[in-house]
Amino acid sequence: MTIDAGCRPVDASAGDGNEKGIGHAGSESGGSVLFVITKLWNSDQDYDHALQVFDASLAMLGVDHADLWRIGTLDGNYGRTGPNPLTTNV
Repeated sequence: MTIDAGCRPVDASAGDGNEKGIGHAGSESGGSVLFVITKLWNSDQDYDHALQVFDASLAMLGVDHADLWRIGTLDGNYGRTGPNPLTTNV
């Protein structure tokens, strides 16, 4: 994994379904200092729901904070309005 190679920024996303795996890899990294990045799905941008989703992301990552929380998508589908299938029940 990139952590073993010395990479400290770790980019996660509930929408990509990789937060739990990245959290596990981070906990197995022997206490390395990581710069944790995660993202908010476009349809989760309602204020109250965003706070719930953020807390769920931290829990999945197994951390108490994120260093950067990006909002929106990078896939060019900026109009995506459907629910995030991974956080619909949050």
